[in-house]
Amino acid sequence: MGKDGCKYRTKDLLLTLNISDIIDLTSQPSKTEVINMNYTVFTLGYDLLQETLSNEPCDSAYDICVSLALEFISSDENKDMDMSGYDALQKWISDNNIEQRVRDMVK
Repeated sequence: MGKDGCKYRTKDLLLTLNISDIIDLTSQPSKTEVINMNYTVFTLGYDLLQETLSNEPCDSAYDICVSLALEFISSDENKDMDMSGYDALQKWISDNNIEQRVRDMVK
């Protein structure tokens, strides 16, 4: 892991994030990209996965939501302009069995 890496432990899951793997450090994300990421993390944590993550410490729940948001943002569902962002996120969660993945992570 490089000097810009961070590790988070969520029960049996060790999530290792290297900042340079997530963002291009040579450019700033656009305001729209930041807003989309924040919206996705918030919607996952406070709505769509709230019940699944309810027993997790806030920091762990946030880290899980960030990791999932990064996956969603690069997904085909997110690129579908015929759906709202919320509907696309719901579809992605359903199509990819995300709730079960999260339950397995936090056991």
